[in-house]
Amino acid sequence: MGAAYAEFQENVKGWLLPGMLADFVVLDRDITKVAPPEILKTRVLRTVVGGKTVYEAGEVAPAKKATGKAAKR
Repeated sequence: MGAAYAEFQENVKGWLLPGMLADFVVLDRDITKVAPPEILKTRVLRTVVGGKTVYEAGEVAPAKKATGKAAKR
């Protein structure tokens, strides 16, 4: 909530509620409860950006088509 508040976006970000935007990852373990060496073995199961899944383990979201100067090279 703090980051959303700092950018005056607390009305659309900062909470995991229906209708709000969300950026978060789902991990295969609680990294606050494992030994530090085990953290390195953590796998990302899902990544959500702006409320949309952009990565899911075993699957990659389709890439957006490049545009602009960089695409013309």
